[in-house]
Amino acid sequence: MFANDSLISTAILFLNEERHFSQDSLSTLLAMINAWAVLAEMICLPLASKMGMNQYSLMLLGSICALSHMGMIAGVSDVGLFMTFDPFLSGFDVTTVVAISILSGTPSLGNEVAADQGTLMGVLHALSALATCVGSTFMAAATLHWRGWSAPFNVPGIGYWCLCACEVPAVLLAGYAYVRQMKRERRTNESPMLECDALPSVTSDL
Repeated sequence: MFANDSLISTAILFLNEERHFSQDSLSTLLAMINAWAVLAEMICLPLASKMGMNQYSLMLLGSICALSHMGMIAGVSDVGLFMTFDPFLSGFDVTTVVAISILSGTPSLGNEVAADQGTLMGVLHALSALATCVGSTFMAAATLHWRGWSAPFNVPGIGYWCLCACEVPAVLLAGYAYVRQMKRERRTNESPMLECDALPSVTSDL
């Protein structure tokens, strides 16, 4: 979340100043990102939920897309390559939406509502506000003044490499949550089968 909120305010400036994207390219990029975001949040996510797709798998997918998106900003200077892949990665960075969905419990999918839901939602929004303040200040400094930093940090895109480092634990935690949820679902599915297997022995004892 820190990475996502810190990214928006300085990415366009960085691409224009350091990657030399033209104004037309930036306008096209923004239009493509918004189009992919609308497709992801208004069509793909509801369709995935309707089909019963695990919310934790969507969280993992969104985290990977966020990490890849920031990595492309930090390391890809080719305009054509960037325009080809980055709008998709940025549009499908749906981690915040999925996190709110998980905290809400999504009863229609049979998921349980999280304990202390109000507290968790409040903490999530507070962290988002903090990330917006702290992250924007850091990213502005990293984008405008990186030439005065000491090696090996005096490279263009260092702020986004730092955000990649912040996102790696999020990807790992999302993967851990996904694996844990899959194990929980497997145990839940196996329990009725075990109960059915135990019925004949009970009947024979009677």
